[in-house]
Amino acid sequence: MNCYNTLFVGRLAYEVTERKLLREMESFGPVQDIKIVVDKETGNSKGYGFVEYEHEEDMKRAYRAADSMRID
Repeated sequence: MNCYNTLFVGRLAYEVTERKLLREMESFGPVQDIKIVVDKETGNSKGYGFVEYEHEEDMKRAYRAADSMRID
């Protein structure tokens, strides 16, 4: 992942999937990759992830606009 185009997303509900996160975050620009961090033993979400945008400007827009956004 390109660190300049990647947004950390925290405090996710454990039920949020990569597909749901993509649906919400692609409104800010084209998304290149999404990763939700999961526990290796149980396979359950740890409640945070990363969204990599194609352009740095889109990541900055998402950072400003998605603060306090609720997903599910």
